[in-house]
Amino acid sequence: MPFSIEGSTYAAPGGRPQRIRKVEPSGAWWRVELVDRSAFVLMDVKPNSMTWHSPASGDIFELRRCP
Repeated sequence: MPFSIEGSTYAAPGGRPQRIRKVEPSGAWWRVELVDRSAFVLMDVKPNSMTWHSPASGDIFELRRCP
């Protein structure tokens, strides 16, 4: 199961969809906060790829957009 960001929901691989509370642009980054107040950052967003980063865990993933 891939990461999924659609409309106002987000789901991590194998996780249940969660509602997005807000999205804040910060220069070249986008901070995405969920309703449970957890957050992640999307960086280097391009038409076919992006970098996902969790400030809480330090995880970084290079993601490719699915068709």
